[in-house]
Amino acid sequence: AYYSRIAEKLNVRCNQLVMVGDTLEKDILPALAAGCQAIYLNRENRKVSDAILQIHSLDALINKTA
Repeated sequence: AYYSRIAEKLNVRCNQLVMVGDTLEKDILPALAAGCQAIYLNRENRKVSDAILQIHSLDALINKTA
């Protein structure tokens, strides 16, 4: 419901939102469940599913969206 409210306030669809977060359980998985795009900031190089888009530093974010 959180991401749906944000999308509604911004007058966009959830799939137009991108969540960048460093916690799988609190940031990434809920965003994906809501239909948002998500990028996991995996600073600790945790093993995650290949289906989850991840970066290891915020500097890398520029290369993911360019």
